[in-house]
Formats: sequence, C-alpha cells, structure tokens
Amino acid sequence: MTTTISGTTVAATNYTGSGAALTGAGGVLQIKTAIKTDAFTSSSTSFVDVTGISVSITPTASDSKILVLVDYKGSMGVKASVTFYGNLLRDSTIIYNMGSVGGDTGVVDFVSSSGCVFLDSPATASATTYKIQGRGDGAAWACNRRQGNASVMSHSSITVMEIAAGVL
Repeated sequence: MTTTISGTTVAATNYTGSGAALTGAGGVLQIKTAIKTDAFTSSSTSFVDVTGISVSITPTASDSKILVLVDYKGSMGVKASVTFYGNLLRDSTIIYNMGSVGGDTGVVDFVSSSGCVFLDSPATASATTYKIQGRGDGAAWACNRRQGNASVMSHSSITVMEIAAGVL
C-alpha cells in the first residue's frame, strides 16, 4: 500500500497479528522478562553474575535483532568513594558496558538506578541468555537494597524483545 504525503509517495508496511506478536520487518515477535524482587550482595572486585537479572530467549530467525532493556537498582557500601560497575552480557560475552554508579565522597549507602537500552544482533536462532554482572571497587555493594539497611528494598528487571529483521 502506498500513500502520498506533501507530494511524496510513501510505502506503508503492513503488520499482521495482534498484541506483542506482530510480523513483518521491525515487528516484535516475542517478549521475555525477568523481575528480581529479592536482594543480592557482594564484595567482589571482579565481575560476578547478579543472580535473578537474567533472561533467556530463542530467536525465531538468525537475522532477528534483540532489544534489551535493563533497570538495575543498587547501592554501594557504607564507606565513601565506592563505585559499582555493571556489564550486560549475551551468554558469556560482554556486549554493553553499563558504566559506573557512585564514587561520591559526600553520599554513601544510597540506592541508585542504572541500566541500559541496547539493540543486539546475536546472529543465532539458538537459545541466548542475557544477564547482568557487577563488581565494586573494594567495598560491599548490593542489588535491590541499601547496603546498610536490608529493609529498604526495590526491584530490578531485564526485558528482551525479538525484533523481526528488515528495516533495522
């Protein structure tokens, strides 16, 4: 189907289906999500998996794209100048550096939000796992809670969407 807008002919893409399952180039083929509601703490200065912020998806085609959305809530230790570093991984490969949070000498033990939006091209139709790893720079760090107060909880999540190839 085509239409003319201000003298320019534009081709329209037709999508079929309903809800999240739209077919056609750029359509969302499937959505998977994981919500972490419990806490995770670590003192690791090397990257470790943050349990519960992981989701697996099996693309329907090897040329599909995977849109990854991460919302990470965490806190640094109760000493000043502590920084959390995060990475997004596809299986065991780092595909996005989420950067760092913290390092403020005037504020300690606060819950902050970190995350990313990343469009991945895994080039596979096999099961693929997306996950978050984190590390601190010498003191304890936590996910979904303040390090110094376990009663202050929040939630973190990871969502992946398979996008049909074609226009991206």
